[in-house]
Amino acid sequence: MGANVERGEWIGDKVQVRLLNRDEYARLVPFFLNNEASMPSAESSQIAVAEDQNGDIVGFFVLQLVAHAEPIWVAEDYQHRGVAKLLIDQINQIADSLGMSYYSFAESQRVEALCQENAMQSLPYRVYLRQPTPK
Repeated sequence: MGANVERGEWIGDKVQVRLLNRDEYARLVPFFLNNEASMPSAESSQIAVAEDQNGDIVGFFVLQLVAHAEPIWVAEDYQHRGVAKLLIDQINQIADSLGMSYYSFAESQRVEALCQENAMQSLPYRVYLRQPTPK
């Protein structure tokens, strides 16, 4: 509990944490609108909420499926001939038809250049990976 002293009073016993039912997702719309963020899909997410004694949401954490596009590979003899662009265009068509965003990790300068050439937005985030705890 020493680490919590700096954060103020420990309130873990004053809130209830539970998974939000899918039919309750509308309760979070104001939070997302106020932060100009997209509401997670009820079909592909789970949301843990913390509620106070009045049932008001005082915190939430979203676990959601997010599309991730990679790797991309082109045979050496076909590189720099537009094959990567054709592949990217095909994936973009699918994503656009579904109204879906996706992320790509630029593990090389070439992939970074492809992302930039295809109007992908560079984000100022550090990426962290959590692996499942071994059983």
